[in-house]
Amino acid sequence: MNYHEEGSKEIRLKVVYRSTTNFLNDYTANISIGGCFLSTQQPFKIGETIELSMILPTGQSINATGIVRWTSDDPSFPGVGVQFTLLSDKDKRLIQQILAERE
Repeated sequence: MNYHEEGSKEIRLKVVYRSTTNFLNDYTANISIGGCFLSTQQPFKIGETIELSMILPTGQSINATGIVRWTSDDPSFPGVGVQFTLLSDKDKRLIQQILAERE
């Protein structure tokens, strides 16, 4: 299975998100302007909506709403592919900046 969508870069950012009962912390394995792969043990369903806050090394955060498009059952690389459905222009620029820095 391919864990990298076109245009994505391997970038590890801390992610804070909410489950039905509490707030959780995990990390991105990669990110693009269209979405990210979230390394997590949490059981998400395809089609589920998730709100993410990705913390940059500068302390800034990128807030996004996305839909789980696929899940990984690979025990060495568990997680979900999230397609962003709501991302502000400011947060799009932050992602573009991060991607440009990794060129």
